[in-house]
Amino acid sequence: MLRGPWRGSIRCRAREKYSRGSTDGRHTRRVTAGSVDEYLLTASPEAAALIAQVRAIIHELIPDAVESIAYGMPTFAAPGHHRFHLAAWAKHVGVYPVGPAPEPLESRLAPLRAAKDTVRLPLNQPLDDELARQLLAFLLARPSRS
Repeated sequence: MLRGPWRGSIRCRAREKYSRGSTDGRHTRRVTAGSVDEYLLTASPEAAALIAQVRAIIHELIPDAVESIAYGMPTFAAPGHHRFHLAAWAKHVGVYPVGPAPEPLESRLAPLRAAKDTVRLPLNQPLDDELARQLLAFLLARPSRS
């Protein structure tokens, strides 16, 4: 916890930075959506189209996949399996968490990896349907810890 007479101004500046958003693609907006459809209405048209495309593939692979909003992001899970999230950003759609995948899938994901457990689907490139299906099948098949 910050202490001192200056702590309020630091909090306010930090809050402003994240609330106003930025143009560099890191903090674009705060979303308080109650459903995936509401989330898509707040995203850019390009990001909404990409998330809708991924969402269709998810429901094609697992018709009973559950969708919700968690951590302010569209969240998907197959019953009894780990959940994963999608998030719209200025230049990409993020997929979280994506742990190490088996080869050859991991090699195909390598150019899209942004961090250890993150995959970025760029908005300026068409979605590789085969790669998306392999990634989503991998994510939807991970067993839950509980």
